[in-house]
Amino acid sequence: MKRPRQQRAEATRQKILDAAEELFNERGYEKTSMNALAEAAQVSIGGLYEWLRNKEQVLTAVAERHMDVATTRILERLADSADLDMAAQIKIVLEEGLSLHRAKPQLHRFLYSEAPRPPQLQAKLRAFDAQLEQTLTKHLQGQGLSKGKAELQAAIVARTGQALLHEFVLDEELPFSYEHRLEALHKTLCDLMQV
Repeated sequence: MKRPRQQRAEATRQKILDAAEELFNERGYEKTSMNALAEAAQVSIGGLYEWLRNKEQVLTAVAERHMDVATTRILERLADSADLDMAAQIKIVLEEGLSLHRAKPQLHRFLYSEAPRPPQLQAKLRAFDAQLEQTLTKHLQGQGLSKGKAELQAAIVARTGQALLHEFVLDEELPFSYEHRLEALHKTLCDLMQV
């Protein structure tokens, strides 16, 4: 009998996070109140506080959900491409990153450049980076690189790729299409790594 209750509870939590994403996207973090969030999620304010005690917890939960989706998608695609060369794997990481960000561009810009980053969220970001780097390192070692060189190249792809994806590819002010910028970023990373 507990399972249906757990399913309803999880559905309520997801509904709250969906509403938070929309409000943060539309109003921004500072202008979103817990009362507005409860109303948008169609839950009582008391019910909201049972799940999340303050806006910082809401923000952390939204960002964690985004990173969980990103981690799953990127790592699943990389697991299916272990036999591909590094250039193809870089392309996968960039394509998945772009795909995730294009789905909700305003929210992701907010999460990347404006949102406060409490310690729990910073730890989650570091864990995401470490997991991506470890996966890429294993792929590179499987292709014959030494552990040290594989770790360095994996760090370059993960960290530089993410920074450039956010700052270059997703900048609406820059000319050329997202796809054209993504191709330029892919070529730059491959040239940098000599792959």
